[in-house]
Amino acid sequence: MAFLKTQAEVDASRIGLWGISQAGWVATNAATKTKDIAFMIIVSGGGASPRETEMFAYRATFKHAGLSDAETAEAFKVIDAYFGFLSTGEGREQLVKQLDASKTSAWYQYAPLDRILPSPENRMNWSWVANWDPAPAIARIECPVFLMFGDLDMNLPTDVAVKQWRDGLNAAGNKDVTIMVFPGAAHGIRMGEHDARGRAPFAPGYSESMLGWLWQHVIEGEK
Repeated sequence: MAFLKTQAEVDASRIGLWGISQAGWVATNAATKTKDIAFMIIVSGGGASPRETEMFAYRATFKHAGLSDAETAEAFKVIDAYFGFLSTGEGREQLVKQLDASKTSAWYQYAPLDRILPSPENRMNWSWVANWDPAPAIARIECPVFLMFGDLDMNLPTDVAVKQWRDGLNAAGNKDVTIMVFPGAAHGIRMGEHDARGRAPFAPGYSESMLGWLWQHVIEGEK
């Protein structure tokens, strides 16, 4: 943002953030570091914590794959241990043994955690996934916010995200909030994403809603 402000063609009073998925957390965190953000548009992101989001996504993946309740429960014993290590740095040796023993399990192909298991030295760089709570940061956002979600998102718990965004922005006293949940849309507001071949199409009205909101809040709002 500091760089953009130096550019002659940029209106320094109308610099905003647009983010999708994990960028919802990035934008939320960025908003705590400056008062100069004029607006935010977040697509399928933020609100829910990283841990809540990861847990939801694993559960949705297992269900979509047709795993049994027993197989899912077995998987979450290991997933809980994984997040425990990310959070505290403890239990890595036992976790490695659990992962080695799980490689023939039905669930392992959908959650090969050993491929993303950080070293003890690198663990602190990943501890935010287990520990970060976006709620205090959301409660400090005062600029206009446009949030878009899909009700069939398998990567983000939409109900949780919407509630926690709404609660946090209410705590901030932010009245300029627009939230849209697109029926039948998955992550990224795309239709039939889990069954389509190639790139699934955006939900009807996605682009038009975003452009209309920008016109109203960023262009017309300055007149």
